[in-house]
Amino acid sequence: KTTKTKPAYPHNPLRNLAMDQSDADYIVALDVDFIPLPQNSYFKLRRTLNARNASLAHDIRVRKRIMVLPAFEVYARNGTSVATKDQLPASKEELYESIQANRSESFRLHRYPAGHA
Repeated sequence: KTTKTKPAYPHNPLRNLAMDQSDADYIVALDVDFIPLPQNSYFKLRRTLNARNASLAHDIRVRKRIMVLPAFEVYARNGTSVATKDQLPASKEELYESIQANRSESFRLHRYPAGHA
């Protein structure tokens, strides 16, 4: 919490410093409560960038462009709480089915519709 005497913890400057000092080809910046799915998503994303879309990979690496990864909220089967790890979709097809069954939606879609306009 920011107060007049105590500033908020500098998350963005620290993140930016870490990104500036990294020698990695790609950086994925996630909030602590995000769970990347499916398993081996690092390898799948890297394969996609390297093999399928060389110009996108070049833009990200050399021109310092970003690629936005979609985020979803997944609810427990009872619909009243957030899903546990074993209830998360394991594939794009399962995610689509979960969206159709109203157990998943774009992150904060109903809580902050203006962010999705």
